[in-house]
Amino acid sequence: MGRFARLLGLFAILYVGYAAVMVWLHPQYIYPFDQTAFEHPAFERVDVAVSDEDLLPVYVARSTPDAP
Repeated sequence: MGRFARLLGLFAILYVGYAAVMVWLHPQYIYPFDQTAFEHPAFERVDVAVSDEDLLPVYVARSTPDAP
């Protein structure tokens, strides 16, 4: 039982380390939302009216003739 407990403890330590790394990486790479405006040469900003006064910015990628 001692060997199983050590293996289980090692697994728990590795899992906690993995969770800590993912908590750190998640906002930086998966959802990099911040207050800076989105800019990318392949996308064009189009404002869509969602009510009488509100506009919703939508970024559209125009395809090329050879794109699927």
